[in-house]
Order: sequence, then C-alpha cells, then structure tokens
Amino acid sequence: MNKEKILRHTADEIDDAVDKVSDIYDKTETNALLDLKADMKVLTAAQDNIAINACTLGYTRKNLLKVTETTTTVNGVTMTVNADGTLSLSGTATSQAVLPITAKTNRNPISDLPAKFILSGGDQMLGVECCIGVEVSTGANSGYVASFYDGDNGREVDLSEYPTAKYWYAYMRIYEGVNVDGITIYPMIRPTDIGSSDFDSYKPSVLDYISDLEKRLAALEATLST
Repeated sequence: MNKEKILRHTADEIDDAVDKVSDIYDKTETNALLDLKADMKVLTAAQDNIAINACTLGYTRKNLLKVTETTTTVNGVTMTVNADGTLSLSGTATSQAVLPITAKTNRNPISDLPAKFILSGGDQMLGVECCIGVEVSTGANSGYVASFYDGDNGREVDLSEYPTAKYWYAYMRIYEGVNVDGITIYPMIRPTDIGSSDFDSYKPSVLDYISDLEKRLAALEATLST
C-alpha cells in the first residue's frame, strides 16, 4: 500500500470501521476470531511439514528405494552394499559398468512409486560418468520405455508422462575408464512433497508391517489348525 492511499484513510474513517466491527462482533467473538487466525497460522506451518511427519510416523517413507541386490563386481568396479542401504564403490571401469541396485529381471511394479518423485544419490558422484538411474518398462523383464539418472543434485521424475510404464528397476552406471575408489552412493527415491534431500535409509511403512503381521498370523493359524 503506497503512502498516498494510506493518507486517504482519515481518523474518522478508521473510527467508523472499528465501530462497524464492534457492531458485528463483541469482544469475546473478536478475541475468538483472533485466536482462530493464530491457529490457522499454526496449521499452515504444520501443513508444510505434513509429508515429513507422515514419514516419521511410518505412514509413508521418505526413501522408497530398497536396495535388493548384493555386493557385486562388474567390469572392474565393485559395488558393496552397506547395512544402511548406502553403496561403497571401488575400482576402475574397464568398460561401461551397469550394476543393478534392484532386480533387473522380475522388476518392481510401477505402483510402488509415487506419480512424482525425486531420484538422488549424494554429493560425491561424478556427474553422468558415475550416476544412479531408474529405468521404466512395459514388462517385468524388458519393454524399455524411458530411463532417468541423477549425477549430482537430484532428478525430478513425473511418471504421468509415461503412461505405458508398468515396471521399474534402479541401477548404477559407471563409464569406461572412470575410477570410483572411495565413492559412497546414497540411493534415494523420495516423493516430491518431501523437501529435505538428506539421505534416509529405506524403512518399511506401517502398511508393510501390517501386511507382514497378517502373513505371520495366517501362518500361525494354519499351523494351529493342523
């Protein structure tokens, strides 16, 4: 609001506006409205962190990328899978090395992923020469549709642009001649509504726990019935 507009509001006009408010709301109601406004500000601030809170509670996961492959060596590069889901690399690629992080055959269903996600791997990567990638396909073993890679700062993916994709798998790619001694990769797929890019290990969600519990109960019931 500029100074000219401010000057147009005389003291009488301001008093008249205050009187009108007083006619509509008594003091108690006015205080209640002010309290409501304060509560709304708190709610708005809380909404900014709903995704993180959901992750904390376990209803959603910050990191949806579960490393299912084991320590392996391809074309001179060794990828060691650590207990926290990080990947330690060593060696020099004798030719381009592609190391699966999740199974390349019998791939994961695309429904495991949110429609929009961010693929990231950490700050110690070497750009496109050493990157983490995700490939989507029409089939569980083949049917290439598209691939995405993150070489440093995170890659945002919108799966709605690839309606034919039904499956996905994640991989490491290292170009020929690249030395990766001492590099640690922090593979992560997170929903885009989670702002923090700090690495978090994959954790089962509440639904995963419930599903596992149901399976255990079913197995127990089957044993008791025999």
